[in-house]
Amino acid sequence: ELHLSKTILQDLSILKMFLNLSILNIRNCHLCTVNGVSSCKYLKEFYITQQTELDLSELAECTSINSISIVNTQTSNFQFLSSLNLTCLSICNTLLKKLPYLNCENLIEVDLSGNPLVTVQQLQGCRQLQRLSINKTKIQFLDEIEFITNNLLLFYLNLSQVQFVDKQEIKLDFINEFLEQNYDEREGAFQEEEEEQEIEYGWATRPDQYNELM
Repeated sequence: ELHLSKTILQDLSILKMFLNLSILNIRNCHLCTVNGVSSCKYLKEFYITQQTELDLSELAECTSINSISIVNTQTSNFQFLSSLNLTCLSICNTLLKKLPYLNCENLIEVDLSGNPLVTVQQLQGCRQLQRLSINKTKIQFLDEIEFITNNLLLFYLNLSQVQFVDKQEIKLDFINEFLEQNYDEREGAFQEEEEEQEIEYGWATRPDQYNELM
């Protein structure tokens, strides 16, 4: 695991010294590109927070990554995501306007908060999705997220500060009831597993702690 913070780097060629690296966390290093990251063939988790413009295209070669977080980074090209098979995806407060094609088969958690997105229809194929945050996006129509009711595993949805122009209370109630039902089913499964394995889980105990609709 490697943490780089407030280090002046043009690229990530330094990673040639860490070929077996599995976790990379970068904060405010003023990078221009992530070139060099592909030398880490075993990289599983990539996290970056940076205020300046950044070229992330070489991440397409890091096919071993399963968790990625890009926060407060001024970039608009996310085509590299199409080459990855992720379980966790977090892209927050960037210039992301449209999601590229995603390999959705294994995605469990997605956070797209704070982006100028108008649709997340690209997530329709994410049958394993359990948590979705799209607060502070530019989505305007409830039809854009209605597909989530086909996902029986989803139990957390954050829509706070999303200004729907077709605010249909019936549809919102239906989505909310769907999430509560999923939560109740999952909570029951967790309780049974706790009794069998005597393991404590740090889950909230009320559905309203998960559902942040409006």
